Amino acid sequence: MSDETDEIVRDLEQRARQNKARKRQEVAIETAVRELKVDWELFQSEVWGLDARCNGDLRRCCRILKRVGLSNLEIAIVLSYFLRVLGNKCRTRKHSHKPRWCRNLSRRLAKPARLRGRVQMAAKRVLYLYGTATTSDVIDYAYALQLLILGERRRNDFNRAARRSLEAIGAVKIARERANGPWLWRMPTDAT
Repeated sequence: MSDETDEIVRDLEQRARQNKARKRQEVAIETAVRELKVDWELFQSEVWGLDARCNGDLRRCCRILKRVGLSNLEIAIVLSYFLRVLGNKCRTRKHSHKPRWCRNLSRRLAKPARLRGRVQMAAKRVLYLYGTATTSDVIDYAYALQLLILGERRRNDFNRAARRSLEAIGAVKIARERANGPWLWRMPTDAT
């Protein structure tokens, strides 16, 4: 039990470090934007002039910044700053105007997110760590934030999601841990 707690604490500390690094990066970007020699009033007046025609497309802002005289690196810094300020309402490309029946689906993967769900990844990790695991173990790993930190109660949805993800990744039921207890699962052994 203490190993699991230590792992969760390490994960939380890593997230805190990542948040601090992200904040430092935001401050660095903001100072870099302030140090640029740009007529910001001209830039803002041209951007606000695009308001109706812009439609959230950043390519027009890129063109304005090139006319102001910024390099591509400086444009990337400015756009990352303004995306954070504007709340990511802008996008770099417009969505395709092609109708759904006309899109070329042969150029993308058939199932790009298959077996990459959050609960499925947690189930794989638990099974690779311990070899066998109960449904409860998978729930503990997949829903650690909700259960341990937020203090939520276990819902039947957690059980259902854990069972479905274990079945999806190909895990095999061995037996129940005890009568009316959670199922014990393992990954199938290769018959090679």
